[in-house]
Amino acid sequence: MAALRLSTVLYQIENVAEWLRAFPLFTPPHNPAYDFAADMNPSINSLDKPIPIQGFPRVADKIAQDPDNTSTIFRRFDRLSARNLLFLEAQLAELEARQNKSDEQDLIAASLTTIECHSDWRKFEAYATERNGDGSFTKPEQAAKMELALEIKEKLNEYRKSKYMDFDRKPLPRIGHDITTKN
Repeated sequence: MAALRLSTVLYQIENVAEWLRAFPLFTPPHNPAYDFAADMNPSINSLDKPIPIQGFPRVADKIAQDPDNTSTIFRRFDRLSARNLLFLEAQLAELEARQNKSDEQDLIAASLTTIECHSDWRKFEAYATERNGDGSFTKPEQAAKMELALEIKEKLNEYRKSKYMDFDRKPLPRIGHDITTKN
């Protein structure tokens, strides 16, 4: 099994060496007479495709031509992702504390409007958006609570999306790791 892994690693190293040799220091100029529409016609596959210019275009072209995606390597930026999630968690904790404080104040106030807003979304929305003739809110405390609720919703969505994209995915196997054995 170790010989199999070693041969796989050597094969991958040979592929990388071949891949690096594909990038000479001098790139021939792009052929402006090349007909890109010819790519749409499968019968004209005998024409040479233009060589992409040195840099990102050439590396992207090489990666795109790899049929088994062995050269497709992208950083995940794990440290930055973790830090971003920690910042989002800190923001959510602050929003949660603000909402808890608001709930404590509502418990003490115990007004009919407050009780209705805690049990009926439509009334809460109506009270939070209702305005006076001068454009000010008739119930500013409910408007502030609605603003806080919407801010929490937005931040939670951002957090969940970031968490899923960064850490909830199954990690990719590392080069040289035997993915057939189960530990």
